[in-house]
Amino acid sequence: MKMLVSTILLSATTLASAQSTVSRLCEDLPLNGTVRVSAPPSRNNPLPANYGLRRTGEREYEVYFNLEFTATPSYTGPHRTKERLNQHYKNSMRECFQNNEDELVDEFQRKLKLKVYDGPSSPFGEAPPVVKIDIVGDGARANAAAYPQSITCSTIIHEVLHLTGLSDEYPETALTYSGGDTQGGQPAAFDCRPLGPRDSIMRDQVAALYHNGQGLYSGHVNMIIYPGCRQNNQRYMACVKFAYETSAANRNSSTRWFDCATRIPDHCRSEDWVRISQ
Repeated sequence: MKMLVSTILLSATTLASAQSTVSRLCEDLPLNGTVRVSAPPSRNNPLPANYGLRRTGEREYEVYFNLEFTATPSYTGPHRTKERLNQHYKNSMRECFQNNEDELVDEFQRKLKLKVYDGPSSPFGEAPPVVKIDIVGDGARANAAAYPQSITCSTIIHEVLHLTGLSDEYPETALTYSGGDTQGGQPAAFDCRPLGPRDSIMRDQVAALYHNGQGLYSGHVNMIIYPGCRQNNQRYMACVKFAYETSAANRNSSTRWFDCATRIPDHCRSEDWVRISQ
């Protein structure tokens, strides 16, 4: 079957492709259909999304990442050329994804398989957007754009899912609202962040993958398979927009006009906000 390819452009609100049978972001991809997602942060989602999506079954999808790794001065590993560095980390990611491919299933049995894009020979024909990732020393905290050189598999999965637009769901304990660490007794940043279930991969990836956690919930999967669709992601987007906001009270401000704590919808205060239905 000929592969159907669509693209979400940076400023697009609909899928732009004359070939595609997908006319709106809110429709299901056809079997073997693909979509190339490249979307910037927005007021409804603080994170960008850069990935490729392919539907392989009634409830199964492949999610492709096109990654480029670069060693920073703090890197002390043995892979001194860019080619060897990329080969090492891409191979590690492939093994990690394969070992956990049965774990990323939501409560409706919709399954995601994470994939490293391998070029034109890949089942996902058009290259997904390139995402550049720095490799840093092991003392650094992982984020979606920088990995410590000995990053664990569970952390890799958590971080690459940020590339699909999924935000953190854990209580912040390391950073203050002013940007420093919390050892000085300052209030933690992002105190408006809605917290996910304790077995959500975006809250605790170790619990999600290795302690019989759910891992992914329906809100997560909807965000990935209906990229940019406000209709299908309304419940999730209403909460995730506060994931990286800090309250005015935490900033010791005298005004509460911009206090995110007063604007969070009630359903975001329950850990079930990551579900699309109750």
